[in-house]
Amino acid sequence: MEKTSAENVTNYIKQAIVSHGLDMPYARAQSNDGARAMRGRVAGAATRILSEYPKATFSYCAGHGLNLVVQDTVSSDMNLMEIQEVVRRASNFVKYSRRRKAAFETFAKECENERSVSLRPLCATRWVLRAPAVSALVQMYGPFLDWLAEVVADNTYGTDVRTQARRLIKILQKFRTLYGLKPLERFFNSIHHVHVAVQRPDASVQSVRQMIEELALTLVANNDAEKAKVRCYCCLCNSADSR
Repeated sequence: MEKTSAENVTNYIKQAIVSHGLDMPYARAQSNDGARAMRGRVAGAATRILSEYPKATFSYCAGHGLNLVVQDTVSSDMNLMEIQEVVRRASNFVKYSRRRKAAFETFAKECENERSVSLRPLCATRWVLRAPAVSALVQMYGPFLDWLAEVVADNTYGTDVRTQARRLIKILQKFRTLYGLKPLERFFNSIHHVHVAVQRPDASVQSVRQMIEELALTLVANNDAEKAKVRCYCCLCNSADSR
């Protein structure tokens, strides 16, 4: 599709449906991400289709809506944003150099009692798909730290590379970094499976609503649990400082 005007999008959708042997008059619903050409109230693609086929009621894409909610939630918490930045820096340090990427993969495979996985980049647009990147760093936390120490000690790496490695080690050795990664991992993982499920072909409005409501309850329970852990951690720190 060369042009993405509402008219062209509308024609493309209708032609695609007909090409699959389906009849537009039987359309009972339509969903999209709410882009201007799609959702425009006056002449958007959804409005045009609805004017021709009144039973094709519109609703926003549940997966896209969930992604926006996750993005807004994480963006409003500075601690979560900082932890995501750690994941991004760790992944970039490995993947932006063929030598470092090969070296880390070899090092990780040689680690005993560890299931070797590659560090993965954060998905730039789909925040609900960031769970694998966070989980990979959590799983390879120890081996990655050990490998960074080898990079620092290896004089064949440039000064800039070894400096970056030192900075990453300093960040990763902080308790707050690992402590922050774990709840972020649980947060993204709990959302990831819901994001996949709401986009299944057999998903209904009722099932999507039920999944979202259950997800909300899960996140509230997890949030209460994390707050309790924070209080416990603060008490331990205060007790240690007083001795």
